[in-house]
Amino acid sequence: MVRGKAMRKWVESITKIILRKKQAQANGPSHNITFGSPPPSIEWHISKPGQTELFDLMTLHPIEIARQLTLLESDFYRAVQPSELVGSVWTKEDKEINSPNLLRMIRHTTNLTLWFEKCIVEAENLEERAAVVARIIEILQVFQELNNFNGVLEVVSAMNSSPVYRLDHTFEQIPSRQRKILEEAHELSEDHHKKYLAKLRSINPPCVPFFGIYLTNILKTEEGNPDFLKRHGKELINFSKRRKVAEITGEIQQYQNQPYCLRVENDIRKFFENLNPMEDKMEKEFADYLFNKSLEIEPRNARSLPRFPKRYSCALKSPGVRPSTVRPGTMRHPTPLQNEPRKISYSRIPDSESESATSAPNSPRTPLTPPPASAASSNTDICSVFDSPQGPSSPFHSNSDSIFAALPHGPRSSSVSSMVSFSRSAEDGPRPPVPPRRPLSPLPGRVLPLQDDV
Repeated sequence: MVRGKAMRKWVESITKIILRKKQAQANGPSHNITFGSPPPSIEWHISKPGQTELFDLMTLHPIEIARQLTLLESDFYRAVQPSELVGSVWTKEDKEINSPNLLRMIRHTTNLTLWFEKCIVEAENLEERAAVVARIIEILQVFQELNNFNGVLEVVSAMNSSPVYRLDHTFEQIPSRQRKILEEAHELSEDHHKKYLAKLRSINPPCVPFFGIYLTNILKTEEGNPDFLKRHGKELINFSKRRKVAEITGEIQQYQNQPYCLRVENDIRKFFENLNPMEDKMEKEFADYLFNKSLEIEPRNARSLPRFPKRYSCALKSPGVRPSTVRPGTMRHPTPLQNEPRKISYSRIPDSESESATSAPNSPRTPLTPPPASAASSNTDICSVFDSPQGPSSPFHSNSDSIFAALPHGPRSSSVSSMVSFSRSAEDGPRPPVPPRRPLSPLPGRVLPLQDDV
């Protein structure tokens, strides 16, 4: 029995929304999408259509690698449902049942990051290794053009991993222009992702946002506030907490409506869907393999490097990142976003707000993004999954308190990244600065660590 006119209207509104959602799910996804221009043609480099046995980082066109990865990651992002997020169910025992799409996206991100690392350290020859790093930076450039922020931060994570970060001689061979591109991409993850959030607000979808921030926002909101409030001897539902979680999931859904105007190349897509850089190795074993390989190709404090034969029989010259068919850039969203995405505070909900939230609303509400946090409350803004202390740290935690969140950042240890393990017991605090570096060559852009590798 629902009492009160306002409450009845609210319940009726929610019921209509649920029925409309169920009807849409029963009818299946709609494919009646019209673009203002045809999608660009598939770009090929050394490996040609059907030559799947030749598919590799250096044989596929960097533009098409970025496009197909963007399409794949966009599909993963758009498939995630609010039910996979509410209650932080992706961290619970039945996560495989409750959050299948989210976990699929997490595993893809982990595999792609490790694949980038593996491609770099397995290129033993210095010239080839520099070409591999340059090719990955070109892929990052196309990710940026496509507004694939998840892909951008995948590359940043790979470059900041311990096996790759220490390769000083390799980065000396990278042109200063590309080193600057990499440094600018790294800045997106600094200062609680301040630049990333500003850029996300300024672009037009389609895009692939970085999901790790949303996971952290939801986790801290869920764990930092109780489900029920005791008032006058009764337990009342904490609607204020539920509303904050709904605001986050509402922002996620804003970017799930617009697909990319790109063609799917099935063979390339399958290649990336089936990536398995670890093969049959365990996590720790694979992490040690990457770091030992890094030490083999560039020993500590080495003035000159050991010579290795070339691995690739194909030409190392890149085809570039300018498409053969010139067309407009990112498609504009057909309708503007209803709400501008903003950072969501995860600070504990005051008792006064929680108590008032239990009263019946005057009218039905929909998830809205909150107003910008004031300067006085900036210290309670959501920290991203990157907001762990800088410096080498293990991305794999055997601690039972750790959960999957998203990509790590900063120099990592030889342990493999599993999207980042976020310690629930860790105290939030100010983020230490990145250790200073000194350039080892007159070229601007690439800077190297002062301290010896561990």
